[in-house]
Amino acid sequence: MCNAGAAKPSPPLAAAPVAPAVVACSLASSELMLLDEIGLPLAGLAVVIRLASGAVINATSAADGRICLNQPPGTAGQIELAGMHEGQQGDSSNTASGHHFAAGGTGP
Repeated sequence: MCNAGAAKPSPPLAAAPVAPAVVACSLASSELMLLDEIGLPLAGLAVVIRLASGAVINATSAADGRICLNQPPGTAGQIELAGMHEGQQGDSSNTASGHHFAAGGTGP
């Protein structure tokens, strides 16, 4: 039997990816968004937030890089990121987007 000219069945279409739900912080709270150098979220990153009042908050970023704080917008503080450092020439670091070398550096 010859199938010349017969239409071939097309493969089934893959399901469209489902975007994760966006969870916004309440209007009475502050929000941090942690992103790497190309804009990808830093998920699961531990942070220490030292408020000007002296209070210390330990938090971990969500899958979208977001941290919601039960503090009013404009609250002053200092943020310390675990496992992050100021890059020096020759330093390299790992982020969600891969392994990166500092500008002008030679790497590890």
